Parts: sequence; C-alpha cells; structure tokens
Amino acid sequence: RIQYSAKGFGTPMLQESNPLRLLYGYQYCLVTLCRDPARFSFLRALDCTTWPSQVKAPDERITPHRILDLKEDDIATQFPNRFYAMTSMSHLMINDGSPALLNPEQQQALTDWLHFGGTIIINGSDGLDRVESSFLRDYSPLVNTSTSEWTAEDSNLLNSLWTIQRIDDPAPINFTPARSFPKLSGKLADGARWIESLDGLVAEKIVGQGRIVLATFPMNEPSFLRWPSYSSLIHNAILRMPSRTISKPDTETSG
Repeated sequence: RIQYSAKGFGTPMLQESNPLRLLYGYQYCLVTLCRDPARFSFLRALDCTTWPSQVKAPDERITPHRILDLKEDDIATQFPNRFYAMTSMSHLMINDGSPALLNPEQQQALTDWLHFGGTIIINGSDGLDRVESSFLRDYSPLVNTSTSEWTAEDSNLLNSLWTIQRIDDPAPINFTPARSFPKLSGKLADGARWIESLDGLVAEKIVGQGRIVLATFPMNEPSFLRWPSYSSLIHNAILRMPSRTISKPDTETSG
C-alpha cells in the first residue's frame, strides 16, 4: 500500500494499493517470453515444477518455480531494467517471444544476470529464431543451424539412457512420437557442449557463472508431454537440478 502526502501536511493526496505475494524461501521465478502463453503452459504440468505436499493439506502444492509468462506486448514494460531487481529470478525461457523488444537498460540487466548465475533456456527453433535476431545472438550454444526431422535414432537415445523405471511397474514406458516434428541441427559454438547422453538434442554454453541451454526440439511437443520420463529430463538436463531419489511411501498396518 502506498500513500502520497504533501510535504508539511498530513492529509493524503493519493492512496493506492498493489497486489503483492511474497515468495517462500525456497521459491524462485521462472519467466517465459511468448506470443501466446497458452501454447507453452506445459511446465506447470511437470512434477519437477510442482508436486503435492506430503506434510500439509493433501491438496496443497509445492511450487519451487513460480512460472510467470510475459506476452510480447508486456515484455518491454514488465521486464526488470535493473540487475538487482532480478535476484528472485532463476530461469528465463525464450519460447517464441522476442528478447529484442527489451530496451538497452533491460538488455544490460539481463546480460548481467546471466553472467552472475542466471539460466536462459531456448525452446527449439522458434526460440532460437528470436535469439538470433537479438542481442543474445553471440551466446547461442548452436550455430550454422538447419531444420531436420526427429528420427528413430533420437527416440532410441532417449529410451536407452533417459527412460526411468517406475516403482509400481517394472516395464518402462518408452518415448514414442505420435507424429513427425522438427529438430535443429548445427555446429556447437565455441565453449558449448552437448549435455551428457543427449548429443544432438540438448546443448549448453557456460557464460560467466550462468548458462544458456538450447533444446533442439520443441519442448511443448505433445509426444514429450505423454512420456512419463520427460519431467526427469527437464529437471536434470534443462534446469540442471540434482538428481531426485524416488521411493515408495511407508505403509502402516494395524491388527
């Protein structure tokens, strides 16, 4: 709540209030840039960004990443223009919204944030197109890119190294694409590398203390969202979080 008063007088000239919601101590903001946020709402359905609480109310959700979508019309007016205003932000995902819409102050703030530990995620060819036409061009992990099609070899790579075994079912569910979709091919930029066991699929480049990561496939492709292991891939390869340990809950019996 903000109150404005004339100097020397106690009567308020203007009063206004803005809705604020404090982050919990474990939370950080994940900001997305997109033309149509509805097309890229997949992050909210993953169990690496939200999961049920086991301690509090059963229907309460734990959300370590507060996802904030910025439409293109809002990028220039709502993105921070100072680095110190970005300390609660951990990741920036570029879907099909253009970072070129940021003004020079915002561009400098974003560059500083990246060098001091932030992570920029580029979502497939749409995201890379926006990056290559912006001030972030030189930070791209992949250069001389072209568009190809997802292949059976790509699926085999995921199924052999990234499909996890479920506790309640010993038979893993493999990744099986329901349709053809595009994939980027190109050359790694200087200082870039492929994520372990994801050659040709996910590349990253370290920038200062931060990183910029590129998924060569559209991350919102429905075939991935139907794959139970997709959340683990996002958690470990894209967000670069520590591996999770999953165990069966203890059950109590009474006589």
